[in-house]
Amino acid sequence: MATLIPRTSGPQVQAQLGPQVRNTAQVDLSPSIRAAGLVGQSASDLFQRQKDSADLTAVMEARRELSDWEGTAFNPANADGIAKYKGKESLNAPPALLGDLDQRVSAIRGRLSPSQQQRFDQVAFSFRDSVQNRLNGYADREYSIYEREERKATLDNIGQDAINAGMAGDFGLSDTRLQEAIGIATASDRAQGLGPEAIKASERGIVSSARKQIAAGLATRDPFAAEDYYHRYADQMTPEDRAQVERTLYPVVKDRAAYELANSLADGRGAIEPLPAPTARGKPSPAIAKAIDDAAKAEGLDAAGRADLYALAEQESGFRADAVNPEVLDDGDQATGLFQYRSTSAGGIDRKDAAASARRAAREYKERLAKGGRQFAIAAHFAGEGGADAVVNRGRSAQNPKTALYVRQVLGRSARWASDGGQVVAAPAPIAAAASAVPATLADAVAAIPRTMAPDQRAATEGYLRDIFAQRKDRIEQAKKQAAMAIYDKVTAAGASAPLSAVLAPAELALVGQDSSLSESINRYRKLIAEGGVIQDDPATLDSLQRMQALTPAQFAKVPLGHYADKLSGKTLKSLADDQTKANDPAKRADWMTDNDRLERGFQMLGFGKDTDITGSGSQAKNAPRDNLRGEFRIAYQNAQTAFVQSTGKKPTPEQADVLLSATAKQFAQNLQAGRLGAVQEEGGKFKNNPRVKTGLYSSAAQFDLQVSQADRDAIRGAYADKYGRPPTDAWVTQYLARKSQGAKK
Repeated sequence: MATLIPRTSGPQVQAQLGPQVRNTAQVDLSPSIRAAGLVGQSASDLFQRQKDSADLTAVMEARRELSDWEGTAFNPANADGIAKYKGKESLNAPPALLGDLDQRVSAIRGRLSPSQQQRFDQVAFSFRDSVQNRLNGYADREYSIYEREERKATLDNIGQDAINAGMAGDFGLSDTRLQEAIGIATASDRAQGLGPEAIKASERGIVSSARKQIAAGLATRDPFAAEDYYHRYADQMTPEDRAQVERTLYPVVKDRAAYELANSLADGRGAIEPLPAPTARGKPSPAIAKAIDDAAKAEGLDAAGRADLYALAEQESGFRADAVNPEVLDDGDQATGLFQYRSTSAGGIDRKDAAASARRAAREYKERLAKGGRQFAIAAHFAGEGGADAVVNRGRSAQNPKTALYVRQVLGRSARWASDGGQVVAAPAPIAAAASAVPATLADAVAAIPRTMAPDQRAATEGYLRDIFAQRKDRIEQAKKQAAMAIYDKVTAAGASAPLSAVLAPAELALVGQDSSLSESINRYRKLIAEGGVIQDDPATLDSLQRMQALTPAQFAKVPLGHYADKLSGKTLKSLADDQTKANDPAKRADWMTDNDRLERGFQMLGFGKDTDITGSGSQAKNAPRDNLRGEFRIAYQNAQTAFVQSTGKKPTPEQADVLLSATAKQFAQNLQAGRLGAVQEEGGKFKNNPRVKTGLYSSAAQFDLQVSQADRDAIRGAYADKYGRPPTDAWVTQYLARKSQGAKK
């Protein structure tokens, strides 16, 4: 019996092949085992993938939560986020928000499995790093803005302090504040890493801006002081700022000079040169004073010449013999010494020798004084004889402003040295031409303007002179107007029988004698009163004054109402006098214009509107009946308004005024057809004077309004009230009396 031995190590199965044979064969199961292993591996891989996917999803959800946190934290609308940290507080943003982020990360991490935590830690670390960079950038930007704003605010405040001090005349404090501002700006610029050139440009900008604003501010208060300040500090300003100051300052200076000259000429003081009063620049030592005095004496200069020498030395060097001008000239030289000579103009003297410098200055001054006068001598020391001739003799001050200013400053300083002892006097004496009498007319004042004055400045002076003489004329007219009303009051109160010499003061009598219109008006008034007449309002005169009041209130305010004593009632004159005090009241003017427009419509409704007046030769006489009717209608409409106010206690509204106009026009047309007015209408539509009526109905009403006694009025009112149960208006009473006087039926 044979035995079969399998090749694998599986369980052996013995097969009995026969009694004598033993079978030892084994079954091969390795394929099944491999297949089972593969199935297990696949299941394991699937599980791992599912686990990895779940971990990734959890980590991504956690990452999304971080993104949501970032969006909320950096949302400008979130008051608890980044918006909470502005300006100075921006430096607190990184620690505060990163701490909040760390808490959020910790909370999220606590919900994750260990494997998820491992992956999330990497994500969270990268996220935190990006957020930190973002927060640091935000803090840097915000704090830089805060620093810039604070620095700018500080510099602005200090700069404004410097400007205010300069405008107040405290130039020492102004310079101190400017240096403080420059120090802050320089430290800041260096901290930002700016180079020397940039820092220097920044400093110049600060100083230039302050100097410009001080000069501009002074220009509105004291143009001459502003001009002095500008020329003192012009070298510290940028070309742009200098140009801006000159555009602003020089017109003001010229205008102020023209104003001062105009007032001087108008007051009869002559062509006074307006002088500044410069601040004193040091005091001469005994040695300097002796050098100047000896030089003036040697050249035979009088007290004025000696004072000019002192003023020149003060202006040039502040009485310092060793003074050196910091400005380097074109040839590389610098003005030096007591009188600041250049090497080319010093004549070989030692410029720092006070005595030599004073002798040369005195000799040149004397020569130039003889050649062109005092101002020429002073100007020539600064600008040479050519420059002096341009400014002093040819009036080219606008083209040579520095020379013109130099002359005025030296003259101002000289006024302080005008005493024999060389002491400062209380106030500068003005340098003037020979004073003359006060000019009687504008032409006389204009003729006194110096011929050498620049055309533009001459024109400005003439303009100011016209204003001055116009104001004088206005004051005279106002005084005459008030005097005329005072005379009228006295005349009306005294009656016609008293002589004027017993009623008026001598000055008032003189005014009546000088003013023919006033005299004639007063005499006519007294004659009418003496004859028992009553002054009534002339419609044309009243309409003319009311029109003037609305259209030219300034002219109306000047009208001497006393001249109308014989044409307007006392009541009307008093009312107009009150109106003159508020002649420019816009509301009053608007009311009159509205009524005037409404009356124009009434004129057109009745056929005598102004747009249909006759024009050409003889038009005034032909239009006289139409003018008369317009005056009558105006009185009629005013009566209607007065009656309305008396009945209702208030002014009519625009709609009510239109109704009044229509009713008045209807009544007026009836009276026109009945021949009760001063004009009648012919068949062709033309108007002519009514020969049967001397005074129109409404003009008569105005007259009787003044003539009827109060007792008669009361009687008529009582009869009307008994009959109709209500009192009549004043207009009805007056019209009733007027119709009765003309024989018309009630």
